[in-house]
Amino acid sequence: MTDHGDPFRDLVAATPAPSPEQVAKLVAPLRRLEESLRANAEVDASVRVSDDGLRYDLVVWPLHRPAVRSTMVSIVVSEGRLIALNKLPWERLPGPEALESWLIGLVKSIPFREKLEDLRVIAGNATVEARLRHDGPGSPLRIQVLPAQQAKLGACALNEETELDFTVSGEDPLPASAALRQINSAGLAFDIREATQRGRALSLKLIRR
Repeated sequence: MTDHGDPFRDLVAATPAPSPEQVAKLVAPLRRLEESLRANAEVDASVRVSDDGLRYDLVVWPLHRPAVRSTMVSIVVSEGRLIALNKLPWERLPGPEALESWLIGLVKSIPFREKLEDLRVIAGNATVEARLRHDGPGSPLRIQVLPAQQAKLGACALNEETELDFTVSGEDPLPASAALRQINSAGLAFDIREATQRGRALSLKLIRR
C-alpha cells in the first residue's frame, strides 16, 4: 500500500505566519488613522487586535463614553497581504500603501464623516443613563448624568478622585447612602468613597477604577 503522506503538510509549510514586525508594517496606516482621530476629530478611537494578532478592528466612540462603540474598519492579515472586511466582496490590499489609499477613500466618504459628526453630537449633547450599584435587594439605580458631568468623569485618570452631584428622578425609594457602592456611566466605572443624601439629591465622592 502506497503512503501518500499528509496532503496538507506542504500547503501549511508554504504559508508561514508573518512576523510581528511584518504585521506592524502592514497595518501602520491604520495605526496612524487611529492617532489622527484621537488627536483631531473630537472622538475617541482604538485599534482592537485579535488574540492571534492577525485581525485589526478600528473602533470609535464619543468622547468619555467607551461603552458606545462602533467598529469602522476591519482588516485581516493573510499570507503577507491585507484583506478589508468592511463590505462584500472583501477587498484584497497588497501592502501598506494600498491600505493607506483605501483608508483615505473611506475617511473621505460621506457615511464615515457623518458617523464622526454623530459621535461629536452625542458627546456634547446627550445625557447618559448611568447605573448606581448598591448593597441589598433591587436592581441598580438608574441616574441621569449630564454631558458636562460625563466629560468631567472621563477626564479622570485611574485611581483619581472626583465628585458628582445629581438629583434622582421618580418616586421609588432610594438605597441608604452607606449602601451605595459603584457607578458605571457609559463604560466609566467609579467606586463610591462617600455619599451624602438630602431628599432625592445625592452627592458622591468617587475614585475611578
